[in-house]
Amino acid sequence: MDADEETVDARLNDVQKKSQDRNIGNTKIKIIVQNRCIETWLLGNRKIFDSRQPLESPLLDYVNYYDVSQDDPEAMGSYNNKNHAEFHGEYLKEIFRAKNICYTKRNPGDAREKHYLQELQKRTAFNGQHLKSFQTFLSFCEMIKTQIST
Repeated sequence: MDADEETVDARLNDVQKKSQDRNIGNTKIKIIVQNRCIETWLLGNRKIFDSRQPLESPLLDYVNYYDVSQDDPEAMGSYNNKNHAEFHGEYLKEIFRAKNICYTKRNPGDAREKHYLQELQKRTAFNGQHLKSFQTFLSFCEMIKTQIST
């Protein structure tokens, strides 16, 4: 789930409190909170975006505000009176547009491809301080993979 305007810990605590009242039997629940939204994670692909290429507004404005190719997308604030998710989504769409490809939530284009995920994994391997909530998701996937393999 998205943290949206809350912190990851606040959203996690809220969901944990609500789930305590539910009887789910022997099922284990792992709550993964995206800091801020899925687009925030997707902004971590350095291969799709190179801030050294010629840029036009509004992407140039976004990069001047916060360069996601260098800095952790999860630490990026909001911009121009938009909430975090709106801004992060717009930033991602502009990166895709600069590459003459399209991104929407309904049709994420290249973002749904294996190579895109691999680039996000490389980002976290290169800098363990970036995309911390995404790393939680990756750890969960590894745990599931290990349990399925045994």
